Amino acid sequence: MNRTPTCIKNPHNPYRFGFNAQERTDEMAGGGNHNTALFWEYDTRTGRRWNLDPKPTVGISDYTVFLGNPIRFNDPNGDAVPVEGTRKERRQFRKMLEGRTDNKYKYNKDKLTGSFYLENRGNTSNITTDKGKSGELSALVSEAILSDIDISINLTSKDNTVAFDDFATAALDLSDFKKAPKEFQAGMLGHVFAERLNCPGKMGYSNLYNRTYNNLTPQDGAHFGYALPTESRIITSMLGVAYSPRNITDESFVGAYQEPYTNSTGTYNMTKFTNYTEIWQYGSVKYKMIMGVRNEIIPAVIRPTTSVKPIVGSILNIYKIK
Repeated sequence: MNRTPTCIKNPHNPYRFGFNAQERTDEMAGGGNHNTALFWEYDTRTGRRWNLDPKPTVGISDYTVFLGNPIRFNDPNGDAVPVEGTRKERRQFRKMLEGRTDNKYKYNKDKLTGSFYLENRGNTSNITTDKGKSGELSALVSEAILSDIDISINLTSKDNTVAFDDFATAALDLSDFKKAPKEFQAGMLGHVFAERLNCPGKMGYSNLYNRTYNNLTPQDGAHFGYALPTESRIITSMLGVAYSPRNITDESFVGAYQEPYTNSTGTYNMTKFTNYTEIWQYGSVKYKMIMGVRNEIIPAVIRPTTSVKPIVGSILNIYKIK
């Protein structure tokens, strides 16, 4: 049998892309038999990758793509990011991504599950960074869409338990993002995508240890090793200032007030707080962050004296300090 590739490039079909919008590499195995994706060399005949999956999932072959089912998990532009939320929230999220990346996106509805998946619309891939958009964020979103890593976005609004995002539940509070300047929006979106892309395994969200630590070294975890540097790079590059990692100072609870609390031992005046403030600094630029507070009562059965534990919640305001 002649195994010599019969086609290098078809001069009558200059279109360079094949299945899943991946670029054809006809030099490898003949016309249409091999594609080059962002993270793998893909054999279209066997439905397998040529290299080991850099983010393996226990129980699934390291050579598998699309969970072994390229029909069920096929979409025109590569693997997609599932986005949960109302129609209005999905539209707000898409518009925010488009504004901060200067790319175009769309949603594809899965007819079997009813879920919506974020996809590229067209072949736009911005690499420019300025005061309104980030080339690095553009690349991250494209990586998330094309990657076979399990990534989810659960949209919410006015959630007093979430400050920008919650890693464990994959929640992203659009109300918090709307309060932030453009560069801060882009930085936090970069944080979200970098963290989720670098937390291996489908149980990553439920395993907070997986986010913070990798091989027992905090600096190598998805949060410290990837998300925070990405967030800082995006913000400083959009502002045009020298890079430095995010630094938080002047942390304090404010708006103290007394409120009576009665239990089996009597009535007490409990000290509660209305807000929590911090200064976030990137390079030479500082932001004042004001967050809401949920005051949780800690009963005396847990502590010697009943007390209040303030828990930071949603973002109330954020602005650049002049």
